[in-house]
Amino acid sequence: MAASPADHLPHLDRVLPQGEKVSLEHLFVQRQRYTAAVQKPPGGDFGRARLISPLRALGAGLMITPYAYVWFHAMTAKGLKRLLNFWPPFLFSGIRVEHISDDWRHARVRLKLRWYNRNYVGTQYGGNLFSMTDPFWMILVLERLGRDYIVWDRAAEIRFVAPGRGDVIAEFDISDALLNTLRTGVAEHGKVLHWCETPIVDARSGDTIAVVRKQLYVKLKPSRSVRSDLATAELAEHQ
Repeated sequence: MAASPADHLPHLDRVLPQGEKVSLEHLFVQRQRYTAAVQKPPGGDFGRARLISPLRALGAGLMITPYAYVWFHAMTAKGLKRLLNFWPPFLFSGIRVEHISDDWRHARVRLKLRWYNRNYVGTQYGGNLFSMTDPFWMILVLERLGRDYIVWDRAAEIRFVAPGRGDVIAEFDISDALLNTLRTGVAEHGKVLHWCETPIVDARSGDTIAVVRKQLYVKLKPSRSVRSDLATAELAEHQ
């Protein structure tokens, strides 16, 4: 009976001891080892190899997923900036992340106007204007609040103010007031919905081209929520 791609997956505990940080180089080394392990089919049947090659590719993706998950959650702000600048939805749309501060409080993103990303009338494409703002409120707020919280985008809207005839810039700032509002709302109501607004401005003139609003959904993770309720109850009893 032929081995399935899943049979070649290394045991996570053997390859990734608890507490070990994983580098991007380590991920690709593991993927290459997996690819070599399943490259040759039993009996040298190359026709059969072509038929099951998609399954092998899927197996390789499954193998690297646990390492990628750990690596992503240990990523620095500079590491995320580099990754996003090679991420195809940004790379092929002319979107470039210029800065993410080490404390995750500020980000600046530029959308370049190029021949391949213009709209029908030669100005900035509205979908790209929206995309350049898409993940940043969620990422920055999640990093500032910590992994005890769940943060999602719940809703979004964009208002076009003027045509973009050149490069445009969007900036994001996470203030203490915003973080306190979110923490207080979660503590009082269990979850909170909050709108964040980002103006997109012309890189030269500073004129507003569009305004994007994102609604964040924030709550404590279930296990953390139970602990918080128990702590509150114990404090009330002592008082």
